[in-house]
Amino acid sequence: MNGDFKEILGFVDIGIGSMYLIIFLLFLAYHRSKINDLQTRSYFNKMVLLKLTMSMVFVGMYIFYYKGGDNTAYWQGGVKLNKLFFDNPSAFFNNLTFMEANTYDDLIVFQNVGNPPNYIFKGYESWFVCKIISLVSFLTFRSYLATTLFFTYFTMLASWRLFELINKYEILSLRNAAIATLFIPSVGIWCSGITKDAMIYAAILYLITNIFSIFNGWKKLTLWSIIVMFVSAFIIYHLRSFIFYLVVVSVALGILAGYQKKFKDNFIFRIAYFIAIITGFVMLIFVFASTNAVDAFNESSFMEEAEVVQNDFIKNETYTGQRYDLGEVEFTMIGLLKVFPISVLTSFYRPFILEARSPILFANALESLIFVWFTLKFIFQGNVFRKIRMILANEALSFALYFSVFLGFIVGFTSILFGVLVRFRAPLLPFLAIILLAGISYAAQKKRNEEIETQNNPSI
Repeated sequence: MNGDFKEILGFVDIGIGSMYLIIFLLFLAYHRSKINDLQTRSYFNKMVLLKLTMSMVFVGMYIFYYKGGDNTAYWQGGVKLNKLFFDNPSAFFNNLTFMEANTYDDLIVFQNVGNPPNYIFKGYESWFVCKIISLVSFLTFRSYLATTLFFTYFTMLASWRLFELINKYEILSLRNAAIATLFIPSVGIWCSGITKDAMIYAAILYLITNIFSIFNGWKKLTLWSIIVMFVSAFIIYHLRSFIFYLVVVSVALGILAGYQKKFKDNFIFRIAYFIAIITGFVMLIFVFASTNAVDAFNESSFMEEAEVVQNDFIKNETYTGQRYDLGEVEFTMIGLLKVFPISVLTSFYRPFILEARSPILFANALESLIFVWFTLKFIFQGNVFRKIRMILANEALSFALYFSVFLGFIVGFTSILFGVLVRFRAPLLPFLAIILLAGISYAAQKKRNEEIETQNNPSI
């Protein structure tokens, strides 16, 4: 490890991190003070405790268990860029604004401050993460812990915004909404701190909560909301362009679902909505299968990152051999359609208990088992077709359905190792939980209404 890595958890790092922890707790106390409902406030307190704990667990995993990895490499790259600003400001701004792939020749400008990790520097998306971290490090004084807390703070608030949005729809109880959006352990670990997944997840939440709040009139379209949505879309596009297209299609279909409620008696609109769903599905598969999309997919380093993270997991012998096989796949429209169901199911419900051969994967297997239980309840409690119709009639639930299914396909198809799978699927889990719990709650409410009607009208 280089000198930068040795600075992690050093005396200065812990001191600055402790100072920022106090600052962020004061900010969080301010947010808490604006919550009037005591039960809602209690969920905010629990969320803060869980998210901070999970982010520290994440730090411990990478520092002590994996002995480094992409998490620390992102931070190192950001620190090198930050130091470059003071050594060669013009080179710093060139690196910040230059969007093409980097070559070894470009490393010469870092000769006075030290080279960033090579595989991070060469990866377009990974280097984009370092650019973001370099800007944040001006505020956090290059402290690893303070930077971790910075990103944890904003992903925490993003999760809270999703929780508030779901509550406005009144499709879940307060408790179930909190379970789905705030308290999924793997989301707390993988979608916090200095990670690409945390940045993407937070950006998605800030984008969609603004869009659906404005769509329903709960929030006005202001200059600030436009800036937030633009920055969020910009981050998603430059970190994983395919997810950007997926979000756009899923939001569009979700908004169509919202309009469907207003025009539910219009036969032509319902046919158009159905055609739009099919078109969106085919378009995403076609784009994914086309040659240009494959090149873009590779350029966006999703597959490349899978290999990078895979190498991080392989460094620890407990992960050796823990792969899954989808069978032989042809990268064509028909080939992808054939593997689509098993890829989605793999992403949603694996690893199974018997496939988990390490403590970390065993914990994820238990989480997968809970999702299997929720899915079985969704299918067998009440009329499943009524639940699906209810989901397709709500813009937020429709978005959650399309987004989780299509992202599940991508993750299940590309992850290679179970260790990679559980990390890449984390951003879709809250949306999957929202769908399942909404369906279960809908069936329970229907049953209660029928029982009340039967009591009031015994003759029925």
